[in-house]
Amino acid sequence: VLKVNGSTCIEGNFACNELKVNGDLTIKGNCDINTLVVNGEMKSLSNMKCNNVTIRGSLNCYKNITSQYIKSYGELTVKENIESEIVNIEGKIVCEGLLNAEEVVIAPMGRCKCNEIGASNIEVTNPKGIFKNNLFFGRVKSIDCNLIEGDTISLIYSNVKNIRGKSI
Repeated sequence: VLKVNGSTCIEGNFACNELKVNGDLTIKGNCDINTLVVNGEMKSLSNMKCNNVTIRGSLNCYKNITSQYIKSYGELTVKENIESEIVNIEGKIVCEGLLNAEEVVIAPMGRCKCNEIGASNIEVTNPKGIFKNNLFFGRVKSIDCNLIEGDTISLIYSNVKNIRGKSI
């Protein structure tokens, strides 16, 4: 387990089995991380490949994220695409490209935005628990999207230009 508790910058490519970020981390090269936990702030200037990602702070990726499982209670910003089996967001997400997964569940806190979402099952739901009126994210709970395409789609708090699906 590699832990970052202060401020760190990695200039090149980075690979490890388990990374826990409690402080501030910037990685300038490609990342290959099996298990990533972000409690602080992490910035990746290139592509990220992970197995499991858990965010309780802020993750900002300037390229693509590929992962089996993404769970975020904080803020996830991706400049290009997200590719995953399961994406579960209880917080804020901004994805300027395509969010592609088998299952996507988003409980927006703050103003979320995804250019496109494609998945078999897509649900935008109400935030649960003590975080539903969190002052950190503000009172706005919505997601803006140009296109949502999937088999089963359930939406609230959504502003979507085009929706395509079998069951909406």
